[in-house]
Amino acid sequence: MRILIQGGGIGGLTLANLLERRRPQAKITIVEQTPSWAPLGAGITLTGNALRVLDAAELTEPLLQRGLPLESTRLADGRGRVLLEARPADGPTGRDDWTRIVLSIHRAALHETLVEGLERTALLLGKSLDPESFTEGEALRLSDGTTVEADLVVGADGVDSQVRERVTDAAPFRYAGYTCWRGVVDVPLHGATAWELWGGARRFGLIPLVDDRTYFYACINAPAGDPRYQDLDNEAFADLFEGLGGPVPEVLSGVRRDCFLHHGDLGELRLDRWHRDRFVLLGDAAHAMTPNLGQGAAMAIEDAAVLSEELSKTKPREAVARFEERRRPRVEVLQTQAFRMGSMAHWESRFAGWLRNRLVALTPRRVASRQMQSMVDAAI
Repeated sequence: MRILIQGGGIGGLTLANLLERRRPQAKITIVEQTPSWAPLGAGITLTGNALRVLDAAELTEPLLQRGLPLESTRLADGRGRVLLEARPADGPTGRDDWTRIVLSIHRAALHETLVEGLERTALLLGKSLDPESFTEGEALRLSDGTTVEADLVVGADGVDSQVRERVTDAAPFRYAGYTCWRGVVDVPLHGATAWELWGGARRFGLIPLVDDRTYFYACINAPAGDPRYQDLDNEAFADLFEGLGGPVPEVLSGVRRDCFLHHGDLGELRLDRWHRDRFVLLGDAAHAMTPNLGQGAAMAIEDAAVLSEELSKTKPREAVARFEERRRPRVEVLQTQAFRMGSMAHWESRFAGWLRNRLVALTPRRVASRQMQSMVDAAI
């Protein structure tokens, strides 16, 4: 079997790692338009459902060395007053020990681990597929004019997927109503505890990383493409989130000193289909979701697990149909939950915000932890 993966991100690299183990005779090629593997991106959290898959690919040992297991997550109001604290260890036992682990890690470290795990996959950097060659023929033309033969083409190329054009004409992006910045600062948080502060139109999250660094994300209600928030410098960004409490002021000081800001509007993508003929979509290319449950990357990783499993049992076209049948229900449930969570976090009404905070504060910690872990344990 000849498998071509467009996109060398988390989903595509995870799929290649799993296929090397489950289909050792397969010829796997990854086409990535980036000319070199650069240490870009910010932070990410990997919950037990993602770690369980990566353990099957024999990658958890280096990940645990490069990441930081979180002890708890605190939800606070805009002033930094803690409403609820959830701990993985308070959740149900689950199917395995991974259920009780949430690992924070820099995206570059995760990416490096996934690349290092590959042994037989061909990596073609600085290239992309030519959409005009998306025909029923086996040969696919690349941007440099060379060709690659493939029995299966996997579009793991993100929200702006080229492969998606071969699968479906309908790709409606639903804007969530808020725009977001992400970055990493050389500022330590006290303890292995993540924070998220809800401050009306503003929301700020902080996640500790190894080496005394902190990954942060910050969102504010705004129309899509609002020109006020395009190309903000660090000072203007920090001013926008002044007044929030907890660890936010210290992190903003780090932003003012030195930090690269990633910015973009957030939303979700729901397609009428994920596959057609020998083409199939994976991860954000198929079902981008808002990051409010911390499950976006995990869904791409789970996709890779199911697709590789189906490809180990049957022919490509039957495998991609079974893949979509198995994955769509779980993904759509989490997309809905994530979108609702983000909307609730950005309520601007003072009364609605007060009532929401009161209800959150009355939720027993063990109940919140069980809810979080039941989502993780309900995985594939």
